[in-house]
Amino acid sequence: MAFLKRSLHEATTKGNAAVVRSQNQSEPHIVLHGDYRLTGSDGCNRMAGSYRLEGNTISFSQTASTMMACPEGMEQEQRFRNALISVAGYRIKGQHLEFLDTQGAMLVRFEAVALK
Repeated sequence: MAFLKRSLHEATTKGNAAVVRSQNQSEPHIVLHGDYRLTGSDGCNRMAGSYRLEGNTISFSQTASTMMACPEGMEQEQRFRNALISVAGYRIKGQHLEFLDTQGAMLVRFEAVALK
């Protein structure tokens, strides 16, 4: 499985809140590199780490991020991070990558876009 950049399209965590890009902040996104590294942004802070694939399961480890305080979007940052912690699986539907919890419920949905 090879992904380029997966730009976050919407999050469906418990609050069912849509992900919104705050003014003067980066768009929340994740890049899954072919060597099992991940990079991205939660909309406020940059992040990096590693991931592991086995069948339709995916897990993240050694994830670290910058620790900036942003004027907006801190609640969204926390929802995004909590969703990544809870990811147990994934599915691909067309141009979308969905991360799933252990019961198969969608936590986060990404839309594929080309790297700039």
